[in-house]
Amino acid sequence: LLDKMVGAGNGDVVYFEVGEDPSTAAQRFYERVKTPILTGIQIDWRGLPVLDVYPKTPRALFSAKPVFLVGRYSGRKRISAKLRGNIGGKNLSQEIDGTSSERETQNSLTATLWARHQFESLNRQFDETNDLNLKKKLEEQITTLCVDFRLVTRFTSFVVLEEKTVTENGISKRVEVPVGNRETN
Repeated sequence: LLDKMVGAGNGDVVYFEVGEDPSTAAQRFYERVKTPILTGIQIDWRGLPVLDVYPKTPRALFSAKPVFLVGRYSGRKRISAKLRGNIGGKNLSQEIDGTSSERETQNSLTATLWARHQFESLNRQFDETNDLNLKKKLEEQITTLCVDFRLVTRFTSFVVLEEKTVTENGISKRVEVPVGNRETN
């Protein structure tokens, strides 16, 4: 719940351990958020084919807490964007230039992070609507996304496959065998 509130309110949260003095955690939180380093963060993608960026509105940058943005990018290898924000009450504008590495695959950490954010966005829409047609469409989108990126959610589950070598008519071949719960006596 707190993580969802932080996302919705563009804020921050601190958790503390059982037995830890809550005032210590509160002081740690206060020290971190009392002076944001960069606020009002905006990215001008300058026409780059960037889609589905999360979070939609980047939170403020605080000390010892990076800001992460994930999105889908396809196209040219040269990247040029502009970062804008406010630092100490003054406007900041910073050019971001570089080159992208090889295209990310659906199995990469970056792609999985994006897919997890995309799932959360679609899942939130699913939970918030009462329109049965929209629910069906969103469930299809979620299922496709989660299967493509191998995310286990309430809409998807996966069967673990084990390879086994079998011999038929003197010919050995590998076959995939579903591994399920096995009852033992």
